[in-house]
Amino acid sequence: MARRRLQVLCPNRDTAPAAAGFTLIEVVIATAVMLVVLLAVGMLSGVSQAAFDQLSRAQRVDRDLKQSLMELTRDLRRASLATVAVDSSDDDWDTLTLQVPDPDDASGNTTWGYTDANGTFQPDHFAAYVVLEENLVRRVFDDSGNQVGDDLIVARHLDDVFTDADGTRKGFDVTVNGSLVQVLLRVHETFLDGTDYRREERTIVNVPNP
Repeated sequence: MARRRLQVLCPNRDTAPAAAGFTLIEVVIATAVMLVVLLAVGMLSGVSQAAFDQLSRAQRVDRDLKQSLMELTRDLRRASLATVAVDSSDDDWDTLTLQVPDPDDASGNTTWGYTDANGTFQPDHFAAYVVLEENLVRRVFDDSGNQVGDDLIVARHLDDVFTDADGTRKGFDVTVNGSLVQVLLRVHETFLDGTDYRREERTIVNVPNP
């Protein structure tokens, strides 16, 4: 029986394909593209952070300003024109002082005063809304003019005097016209990018004069 030869064919090493890899130029191009992508992502992240900062701060300013004006309005509605006084001597901000009646007095004889830091009504005490270091604060004084307790911050970052289409006004402006008391508050907030956000609110309260 004839012997059959088996021939194993081996690939020629000289004709085998080269191992896969990247050239130096390809690596440089890929690195450059990656840097551009990372830079773009960083810029978008910075823009998003600035936009979020502006939105959150603007919302907080609007909310705080409305609450501040509500607090002022509450006091004015309980006051009497006879106990309301406005000092306009400052060029940038007015000062408002007032008294309110004793809420627990059922005798029919109105007792005017203000509550102290403990929430206790004190006859002949009075409150003053005054701007200190751009903050509108409420101070309580006794009948001798001595301050009682600490300042309570009502609004922050009030503007000084400004001019717009309605004329020149103060950041805290109080005007009395008959039984009507108009209060204007204008505040500002500085964003991360250095721009200022300004917001203005006003109210008119009919203050009785019993």
